[in-house]
Amino acid sequence: MRKEAARLADKAVEQYKVAKSVAEAKISAESSANYNGARIAELKKIAEPDRTPEQKAQIKAYDDEQFRASRNYNYQDDFETDYIENN
Repeated sequence: MRKEAARLADKAVEQYKVAKSVAEAKISAESSANYNGARIAELKKIAEPDRTPEQKAQIKAYDDEQFRASRNYNYQDDFETDYIENN
């Protein structure tokens, strides 16, 4: 019984470490996105003909990422809902 308890405790510790790293990554990504958003807003204040190619590339990459993020859709949810409603 002690071995089983030790295994469960070890598993709980592993799960905690994974959850902690995921939470840290999420916080890091959010703060990075906030920083990038503010930086891009500053770059967009520059007149388009005055922007350097690097600045244009940064703005384009940011806009593309925002577009991809807005297009994230989980089709599986609709399938489950439709299946339940139709049966």
